[in-house]
Amino acid sequence: MINFKNIILVYIFFICISYNLKWFYIVGSFSYADLLLPVLFLSSLKKTQFKLDYVTFLLIGLAFISCTSSLNAILLGSYDDFKVGYFFRSLYFVLLYLFLLNTNVSTDDVIKMILLSLLFSLLVCFYIWSTNPRYFGFSSMPMLHIRESPSGLVVNRNETGLTASLLYTISFYGLVYRKFFSTPVNIFLVILSLLTVALCFSKGAWLLTVIASVFIIAYRFKAIKLFFVSIFILILVPFLPISDFIFFDAVATRFTGSGETNDIRLSYVWDSVLIASDNLIFGIGPGNYKEYTIANGYTITIDPHNTFMQSFAELGIFGLLIVTFFYGTVLLQSFFNGKKEKNHIIVFVLVVLLTADSLQSGLSLTMKIFYILAALTMRKGSNVQS
Repeated sequence: MINFKNIILVYIFFICISYNLKWFYIVGSFSYADLLLPVLFLSSLKKTQFKLDYVTFLLIGLAFISCTSSLNAILLGSYDDFKVGYFFRSLYFVLLYLFLLNTNVSTDDVIKMILLSLLFSLLVCFYIWSTNPRYFGFSSMPMLHIRESPSGLVVNRNETGLTASLLYTISFYGLVYRKFFSTPVNIFLVILSLLTVALCFSKGAWLLTVIASVFIIAYRFKAIKLFFVSIFILILVPFLPISDFIFFDAVATRFTGSGETNDIRLSYVWDSVLIASDNLIFGIGPGNYKEYTIANGYTITIDPHNTFMQSFAELGIFGLLIVTFFYGTVLLQSFFNGKKEKNHIIVFVLVVLLTADSLQSGLSLTMKIFYILAALTMRKGSNVQS
C-alpha cells in the first residue's frame, strides 16, 4: 500500500522545481503536479480535523484583494491581456498552506525533499547552459544566464542564484549538523551549490550565501568563535593572490560595472511608488505591471524587483499591509521555533533568505517554497502553544 506521507513528499519535490520546463507546466507557474493538491487535500480531510490559524485568514484576505484588484482593472480596461492564472494562484497558495499546516510530515523530510528538488533544478540549469554556453564579459568564466537556447528554455541568473543559495543553505546546514546525507555527499552538494552561486554572477545570491553561512555558523558555534575567525579571514585577505584568479577579476568587474544596473533598480522602485500612489486602494491588478509601465511611460519591466513594492503597485495599500504582516509573522515565529528545536533552525535561516531576497526580487512570494516553510513554521508554533 502506498504511504500517504510519501505521496506528499513526492508532491513537494515536483512543486519546488525552480525552472519553467515546458513539459512540466500547464500555464504560468501551475504545473501538472499541482493538480494533485485538491486530491491530497480532500484525502487528508478524512484523516484529521482541520485547524485554521490567522495566517490562513491573511492568505484568504490576500486572495480576496487579488480578485478585487483584478476585477477593478478589468472594469477600468487596464488589462491588455488578463490572465486568470494570477487570481487562481492566490487561491492555490491558501490551499497549499492550509494543507501542509494540517499534515504531520516531519520537518526534516520536507526540507530534504526541497533539497532534492533544488538539486534537480540546478542540474536542469547546467543542461540548459550546455546547449548555448555563455561567458561573463570577455572572460573564460561561464555565466549561468541564458536568454536563448535550442531547448527553448532559459536561465535567469537571479532565479539560478536564489535556487543555488537555498541549496547551499540546506546542504551546508546538513554538513554542519550531520543531517540528510553522509558527509561526503553533503560536501559535494555544498561545493556544487557554491560553484553555481559563483557562476550566476548575481550579487544578491552572493549576499544570501554569506548571510546563510553566518547564521548557520552562529547557531552551531559560539558567537565569539565566529568573531575571531572572521577577523582572521579579513586579515588574510590582503595577502591572497587575488589578481591571479580570473574569477576575482570577473567579480571586481561585476561590482565596478553595475552602477547603471543599480540606477535602473532604483528607478523601478521609485516608479512602483508613483504607480501605487495613483492606484492606492485597488492597485493596478496582479500581473499587470509590465503592461501598465508600457502604457503609462514608466521604465518598462515585468516587476519592480521588490516583493513589497510590487504588492503595493499591483494590489494597493491593503495588499502591501497583508504581505508585510505575512512575512513578519513567519519570520518571527520561525525565529522562536529555532530557539526551541534544532531542526527548525534551517527553516528560520531559509525564511530569512527568502525575506531578504524579497527586497531585490518578487520571486519569494511566488515560490511555493515560502508557503511550505510558512506552514512548517506556524504548525510548529501551534504545537508548542498546545
